[in-house]
Amino acid sequence: MRGALFAILVAAGCMLPVSGRAQEKVATVVPPVDSTRVIAAPAPRFELISRDDFLRRHAFSLDHFLELMPDGVVARFGPIGNEAFYSRWGIGRGRALVVANGIPLNDPQDGTAPFVHIATSGIASLTLDAHEKVTFAPATEGTIALRELEPMAGRPHTFIELTKATNDLRQRRVRFGSEAGRIGLDLAYDEVLDDGYEFEPLTPTLGTANTRNATAVLRGDLTERTRYDAGIRRFRSTTTGDVESPTSQGKKSGHVAWAGMGIGSTRAVIYGRGYDSARPDSATTNESVGGTVSWNVQSGGQTLHMFAQGERTNATQDVGTAGAKSELTQGNAGASTELTRGGFALFGHGVVGGDMRTMAWGAGAGVRRDIPLGDVTVFGQRTFRMPTIGERYLPVHVRDTFLLSGTQTLDPETALEGNADWNLRRGGFVNRVRASWMRSRDYITFAPVAGDPVARRPANSDAEPTMTFFEERVAFGTRINALEVLADAGGRYTSGDRDGLFRSVPRTQANASLLVGMELFEKSSALYLGGEYEYCDDRRDYNGVLLPAFNVVNVTLIGRLQDVRFYAKWLNVLDEQYQTVAGYLMTPQTLSYGIEWTLFD
Repeated sequence: MRGALFAILVAAGCMLPVSGRAQEKVATVVPPVDSTRVIAAPAPRFELISRDDFLRRHAFSLDHFLELMPDGVVARFGPIGNEAFYSRWGIGRGRALVVANGIPLNDPQDGTAPFVHIATSGIASLTLDAHEKVTFAPATEGTIALRELEPMAGRPHTFIELTKATNDLRQRRVRFGSEAGRIGLDLAYDEVLDDGYEFEPLTPTLGTANTRNATAVLRGDLTERTRYDAGIRRFRSTTTGDVESPTSQGKKSGHVAWAGMGIGSTRAVIYGRGYDSARPDSATTNESVGGTVSWNVQSGGQTLHMFAQGERTNATQDVGTAGAKSELTQGNAGASTELTRGGFALFGHGVVGGDMRTMAWGAGAGVRRDIPLGDVTVFGQRTFRMPTIGERYLPVHVRDTFLLSGTQTLDPETALEGNADWNLRRGGFVNRVRASWMRSRDYITFAPVAGDPVARRPANSDAEPTMTFFEERVAFGTRINALEVLADAGGRYTSGDRDGLFRSVPRTQANASLLVGMELFEKSSALYLGGEYEYCDDRRDYNGVLLPAFNVVNVTLIGRLQDVRFYAKWLNVLDEQYQTVAGYLMTPQTLSYGIEWTLFD
């Protein structure tokens, strides 16, 4: 009965129209990077991060970039280039949703998003957990929506960045995009290679990583209102070593292929996604086939966005001598809307999702009021997360003397959330004060099985832990004649039940960055000096191990000559031996230098 109801839901959802304010904003053609400047003015909202913001920090990868941003927590299995995952509050791996051009990227096995496999050469913008929901159900631990560069009229776009660093850390990024027209071609290649860390008194070299991505896209316009695109991304990575064993190794490879068509305000995409992962004690494979359809309408101060998404996954799991094969069908359908009138904006969304075993729903509503120099927003929502394939179908095996296995009867995780924002803007100054509250329900955790002292299975917890989050975020950018200044800082304090789902949330954290530059030689060149700072209080990692607090400081020197930027970056100046996942030390003191060159702009 549930299977039939679920099929009817997905079929009905595909016939629905889909919501739009954020969709319209994010999908807008992104202008080329201004090669005469290094500093980008602060965004009107902190949720939307532009290509300029990303390139300015000269990050090696997307997780390295997010690691130094005030919003969210990034945990990584070793130095730059190793597997990493993002969390809005720091709750847990696999609970943040990442989509690229509307296609979900999370691995169905464990829910994690493959940050080291996301090609950064083509990022036009990324949106962090906007109130306006786009295409997919809101996730408990936030959403990251990536948009890639769109073609420019009348000229191609080519971007090259090459970086070399101590510890044999290397990065290469190149992208070519032809001009807009009936037929266009985009090509990209990204790689990050890291030979590991050598923190004293460690003698072996640990944490090596090798990640490569390649993308090819064919796209164009059939008519004035009809556009198409089809492409494939392929990636592979290898990581070796941790403080427990210098020979432990993990491998992952896969692909995302798609074909999309847009007619007016409607867009449909079919896609295939696959992952192959291997570690010393396990191997997993999954192949997914899915599709999305969305419809956007905007009229005056009203927008409506409707969407539906369905996906079928075939998975194989081999853990030790145990093995399992499983199939999973799941999907979402929903709508969001916004009405702007008289200085008020009323917005809301609703979504229903599920798989062949269970269903869930989420909904949210809020109001934004324009005030002098800014706005005030109050928002509340109910979110959910479906169990992963690993949580449902993990084969029975022995690990650390316990007998582990999946639980097919799991219910979805749910959470209630509310927050209030006060945004203040004046010229290049932007300030946001936010208070948030979250109560978790039915969160999934491995638990003892009654009557069996060695059995452990995923179960929905009866506890309902609650946390409160207080945040301050400020940014300032100005240009006075030849001088440019950009500052950004954020801090967060948390209070509440620091156990269960929230045991890994740090009590306090802070980030800050500053970049100051001056033009030289009649605006044809410039020199910039900057720094970045990150602090994270002690916390328990996702396995419950206590991790000490840490401070990280980076220093940057950037020179610009016409449309070429040269830079040197000193990472982890304090040589802090910190961990974001137990057993995996992060990047040691590293000096990097490189060149970034944007052609034809």
